[in-house]
Amino acid sequence: TPSASAGELSSRTSASPFANVRVSRCRMGRRELVGRIISNAMNKTVLVSVTRTFRHAKYPKLLRKTKNFMTHDESNVGKVGDTVRIQESRPLSARKRWVLLDVVRQASVPLDGPRIHPSPIVQARDARLRKTPLTHKEA
Repeated sequence: TPSASAGELSSRTSASPFANVRVSRCRMGRRELVGRIISNAMNKTVLVSVTRTFRHAKYPKLLRKTKNFMTHDESNVGKVGDTVRIQESRPLSARKRWVLLDVVRQASVPLDGPRIHPSPIVQARDARLRKTPLTHKEA
């Protein structure tokens, strides 16, 4: 309402669904969230996954919700698995309304690294499922 004071407005806006996620307010009330990069396949854009936990209103159970945000990464510094801080901004495209601020922690092992070859037991099982005989090299 127009007659609401500034204190009432700030208490209303702080009751967001991301209340228990590491959210901080900066200039002009822009939210900041911390999440993990799950995709960097696009140019100057990363997909950041933010997970929040909360208690169910009726039943005493902790629930976990995850939301993905398309985030602008001007210098393409974000890698898959990095923990990053993002900030709300003006609409940059049809789905992009967040900007990457900084990398909080880099991924220790790249999630899209080289695949480990399966053991001979797993290869034999897969061959049985495919119903094709194993060659001497695979065994």
